[in-house]
Amino acid sequence: KPEEKRPAAKPEEKRPAAKPEEKRPAAKPEERQAAKPAAGAKRRATQLREEAEATVQHLEAMEQGAKPEEKRPFKRAAADEAATRRAALADAEAAVEQQRPAADGVLASLRNCSGAADACAEEAGRALEELRREGQRNLHERQKIVDAAASEAARRAQKAVRDMAAEVRKRSDTLARAAPEFSDYAEKVDRRAESAADEAERHIEMLTRRREEAFRHEAEKAEKRFEPEVAVPKAVVSKQAAAPTLLLAEGSQREQPASRQEQPAAQAKKNVTQLREETEAAVQHLEDKERDLKRAAADEAATRGAARADAEAAVEHEKQAVDGIMVAFRNCSGPAAACAERARRAIEEVRRQGRHRLHEQQRSASSAARHAARQEQKAVREMAAEARKRSDALARAAPESRETVAYAGQMARGAQDAAEKAERHVEELARRREEASRHEGERAEEQLRREPREVAAALGEERRERRRPGLRGEALAAAGAGTSRAGAWAVLTVAAALALLVGQAALRLRRRSGAPVLIPDDVLG
Repeated sequence: KPEEKRPAAKPEEKRPAAKPEEKRPAAKPEERQAAKPAAGAKRRATQLREEAEATVQHLEAMEQGAKPEEKRPFKRAAADEAATRRAALADAEAAVEQQRPAADGVLASLRNCSGAADACAEEAGRALEELRREGQRNLHERQKIVDAAASEAARRAQKAVRDMAAEVRKRSDTLARAAPEFSDYAEKVDRRAESAADEAERHIEMLTRRREEAFRHEAEKAEKRFEPEVAVPKAVVSKQAAAPTLLLAEGSQREQPASRQEQPAAQAKKNVTQLREETEAAVQHLEDKERDLKRAAADEAATRGAARADAEAAVEHEKQAVDGIMVAFRNCSGPAAACAERARRAIEEVRRQGRHRLHEQQRSASSAARHAARQEQKAVREMAAEARKRSDALARAAPESRETVAYAGQMARGAQDAAEKAERHVEELARRREEASRHEGERAEEQLRREPREVAAALGEERRERRRPGLRGEALAAAGAGTSRAGAWAVLTVAAALALLVGQAALRLRRRSGAPVLIPDDVLG
């Protein structure tokens, strides 16, 4: 039978039913609606974090030159001196090559000259002297163009780096506002971007300086090829096919009056003295700047005082707002509980705004410190570049004087050392300003957290004080009500007693008046 082959299972053994409390309750529509913004905010925070990380990694890659496809690998380009020298050599050779066709024309004119040899030689000498001077002018002009191009390229590269750092800072600030739990990460990304931008700027400055120095060196070598080496008349008389570069190197060997020879020498000496004084003044100015920055970086009291003043201003603003709330509470004419609740909510809102103001103030102070540091570093680098420029001019003005060349090199090294020290002091000052602002902001925030508790205690005391007169009135009213009730009961009791007595007397009188009267029989007859 079926029931013998397969015994029927008991209802409780068929399938264990889940308990109602173990089931996951379906989410309510309002809960689902509330969960959507939270999930969207989380996705937005994750997206902002990925974008900030990608931007700062791109900036670090540009600074390091880690990717070969990057157009401006600053660190690798600054370290590649061979490529810089090759580019400078190509520019200098281009200036020399421009004179070769003109030199070939002068040679052809010399060989085809039908006049006297001396006249032809003199004419060729004048032509070659003009070519030599024009070549030197071309070199100087090309040097100016190269310097200007290097400066413009450095400016554009620095602007690109700063724009990228600003983009990272913008994304990190947006991330910190959208997700406060990522505020530490946002600050870390901001510091990474600032460090990479500073390093990239230093590499750009180094690359620009090396390009200028390399072209200046190659230009000096090319300029020597225009110095007097071969006499044109000898080449013309011997009918030798002199090379164009040798003819360009010829200078005028004609005798000049002694007065005209002494005047350029005195002028050159005067120029060397003036250049030396200007170089000393530029280096001294840079060293004074470095000492001022060192004193500012070492003055911790002034740094903390400025940060403390900003934090105390925010705390004072909140105190004034709380005092206004307390005055409004004392003048409140409504119920004490409602007035106290309204004051508590207002104080909580003031506290929240105070903390937000402190955070914004701290971020502003940090950004201001970094901006001031960048401006100071830019000023220091410009001063160092000016000092190097003057020292190079001094060395070119008297190349035959070893003492002058050595002194110019010493001034250039001194300017470089002072600039590096000044940049370190600027970085130290910016770091201390940020730390002081962060420390004073934390102290002010602790004070903001402690201040509402004290105000809440005072608020409770004020509430109790306001309730005491009401309690006294209620007690007096209750006592008066009790007294009135006792009097009423006494009156009612007396009235009841009087009513009872009157009733009893009436009953007695009624009984007496209604009693039977016995008349004697003799009277009745």
